[in-house]
Amino acid sequence: MSTKNGDRAYDLEPNSKRHKGIHQSEFEINDNVPKEKTSNVTSKKEDVKQNGVHHEDTVKRNQFGDVVSDPNISLEGWINVWKKGRTKFHRREVHSILTNFLPKLVEGKENPTFFVPLCGKSVDMKWLLDNGYEVYGCEIAEDGILQFFEEQEISYVIEPLEGKVEGKIYKGKDLPIVIFMCDFFKLPSVSSVRFDCVWDRGSFAAINTKDRSRYYDVLKKMMKPDGRWLLDSFELDHVKFAGPPFNLDTTELKQLVDDDFSIEQVRYKDAMNDWSRTWDVSYFIVKDFLLTRKEKTMEK
Repeated sequence: MSTKNGDRAYDLEPNSKRHKGIHQSEFEINDNVPKEKTSNVTSKKEDVKQNGVHHEDTVKRNQFGDVVSDPNISLEGWINVWKKGRTKFHRREVHSILTNFLPKLVEGKENPTFFVPLCGKSVDMKWLLDNGYEVYGCEIAEDGILQFFEEQEISYVIEPLEGKVEGKIYKGKDLPIVIFMCDFFKLPSVSSVRFDCVWDRGSFAAINTKDRSRYYDVLKKMMKPDGRWLLDSFELDHVKFAGPPFNLDTTELKQLVDDDFSIEQVRYKDAMNDWSRTWDVSYFIVKDFLLTRKEKTMEK
């Protein structure tokens, strides 16, 4: 259910004011993105703002090319996405932002546990396992979970969920991986596990925007007091593109998490590619953040 595009460059936001309270990472990796390219992105963003984004009468399509009046996708909708194999969003390679920032994500933690929300069949989970970490995931589409275990050749057992929540638990027989097949928002009621690290590979960008606060509340409940959250997000316009993925404004993120987390921006990159061009968006930017629980919330 994650929706993202992988790249090599990790550049800070060009030609813009730094957001108050957001630290720019010392781990910048410059891929020599031409200045004129990033300037063009900034120009396109300004054009969209000046000309207006809310065109209610504009026909909008989602990433699958469907004309939709409502961009929100239900649980059944995501299940059907996997059943129909409409998973172009699945990435076959381990995400470079995870490999580059893993040391900082696990710094000072002994045997940290990882959580991958809305995990699909992410190969990042197998990479984390291969590096000796205990991994948990949550996914509503059983097809995605089965494909993960089969493609990664991991033996598993299936257990029922306790209580009244509908779903199952998939556990690796020989590797420390657990994937909850259930509604993400009901996860705190079926698991008491608390995680050291969250690898959010576009899940926040894929969740319906009206549910972002609920999503954030679940993550806070599921994370340890000193937890860290590596967040992969996007900036894009929705004049003609319904989403998902959905645009995330940095100011919105700060307003949502600022009481509990410090925010460090670790990537900002023009990531327009052949697929995103089919969405008819004016710009498509990948930006990632490392969020760390603040000391005052660690003491609660």
